[in-house]
Amino acid sequence: MRRVSILLASRKGQQMVPWFSCLLALAIPALSQAAGPYEVDWYTIDSGGGTISGGPYVVTSTIGQPDADWMSGGIYEVLGGFWPGAPIKPHCVYDLEEDGFIGPGDFSLFACCWLRPAGVSGCGGAVACIMCDFDCDGTVAPGDLAFFATAWAKICDDPSIQWPPCQLGAAAYSSLGAMASSYSVPDVKVCAVTLASPSASDTTETLPTSVSSLTAGQDYYVEVWAGDVGSTNTGLTSVYVDLDFNPCGAVSVQSIAHGGIFTVFESGTIEACSIHELGGSSLSAVAKEPQWARVAVVEIHAEASGPVSCSLRPNTTGIAAFGRGLIPPSLIEFGPRSAGGCLPSTYSTYNDWVTLGKPDCWCAPYQCDGDADAATEGFQKYRVMSNDLGILAANWKKLIDDATLDPCADIDHKPQGLQKYRVMSNDLAIVIANWKKQDCDLAGNCPRPE
Repeated sequence: MRRVSILLASRKGQQMVPWFSCLLALAIPALSQAAGPYEVDWYTIDSGGGTISGGPYVVTSTIGQPDADWMSGGIYEVLGGFWPGAPIKPHCVYDLEEDGFIGPGDFSLFACCWLRPAGVSGCGGAVACIMCDFDCDGTVAPGDLAFFATAWAKICDDPSIQWPPCQLGAAAYSSLGAMASSYSVPDVKVCAVTLASPSASDTTETLPTSVSSLTAGQDYYVEVWAGDVGSTNTGLTSVYVDLDFNPCGAVSVQSIAHGGIFTVFESGTIEACSIHELGGSSLSAVAKEPQWARVAVVEIHAEASGPVSCSLRPNTTGIAAFGRGLIPPSLIEFGPRSAGGCLPSTYSTYNDWVTLGKPDCWCAPYQCDGDADAATEGFQKYRVMSNDLGILAANWKKLIDDATLDPCADIDHKPQGLQKYRVMSNDLAIVIANWKKQDCDLAGNCPRPE
């Protein structure tokens, strides 16, 4: 017997699904013809089903099942109707307007939720922000844009679209973990250079060389450059960093420009001795090795003559790569740095940092607030809690030359008492002061300018 398979496109045009709900007994004689096109008209049948045959043809049917399509609510989806089976690809989550194409309308809805919690709504209630939290981390941020960008200006059926692991199930998480473990370190590099005049282009394969000293009364330009330098090289879509000027007061910020690449969600808040959340995003993948892409240009005025350090630090918004999502801070290198590190050599704690092996945790954004484990804790995602307290307790009254000392427990980065203990009451006081605080309650700009 010849088996007939009849297919019907889903309402979003994402895939073809088996169509069994409208089998017609009246169509069997037509199907038994030896030649000519086969046709089955539209009908509604309230009950029945099973397998029936006519001549060399067999059709198996399911009748009376409504809602044969993807159904969704929030982050949950159900493939309704017909027989159960694994979908070919996830529901097109990027198509917020549900017109089969990812374009400006979808981006405008996504933009209403930028840097907002997934539990709120945007555009006056026009979109639930949970629909824009593509990577399922609870916030609409660069990680989500990194996946949305892979679908930009494409139809939902485009095979080049990348889907976040949380949209694909446990198997995808496992494969992503294996891929992440193979990344070279660093995976992304961000550099700051100080120049007498801005570079002529937003891209380069060779970074310009910083001036060694500033002259009082002159204007200079600090450029931030980023590159995707790891073994998995898809390009960057978002770069946001904190920039510190040392010594504090040596320069004043005149203006911030973002060039022609990272022009989406431009950001940069000028503070006393730093710029917070400096950067922007792009809907295109840029800065694939060996290319560097300029993220921002900061015009500064030298208030005094002499060397000035411009150091970079990670922040809460972060850096994301095309189709890979948010890049962990441990895979990002910030440089060139003062004396080869994230802590400026002008800091009073610099020598201790070098003695301890230049621990990266001293440069983590919340470590000086008591975040010894560089992680949130509990359902409420508290930044400072029992795990941090446990690390302090395990390192209580240890000295700098103690091989068992965890430098991440040294919250204030300073020795205390005649014995010069690295972890003692001052560190504990900081933990207590920030106990059960979330990221939004903390400045997140460690190490802070002295």
